[in-house]
Amino acid sequence: MLRKFSWIGQYMYFKSFVLIQYKTNLVRTPFNRARKICSDSTIEHEIKSFKDILSKNGYPQKFINKYSKEISSCKTIQTVPKKPVYISLHSKEMMFTRSSQTKTR
Repeated sequence: MLRKFSWIGQYMYFKSFVLIQYKTNLVRTPFNRARKICSDSTIEHEIKSFKDILSKNGYPQKFINKYSKEISSCKTIQTVPKKPVYISLHSKEMMFTRSSQTKTR
């Protein structure tokens, strides 16, 4: 994946006083991004480099392995067709004319 030349691989330290959800999402996000963006030939290198960077930032190997797994996406099967939705957007001019018409009556 392309990174800025100034990127040094510094993430939030694992023992920092932050909610655990931030840490789990910090682990999940780069792995999911790599799976979406990288080709089959470069994915292994990216995953290895992410694991190395996270371990340098104090993340335990067990934590990295747990949250770096690919999440099986449950795709919903559409059984009923969706109905069309129509939205009417009013401009400020239209609202002004309506309000002035009601005041004059």
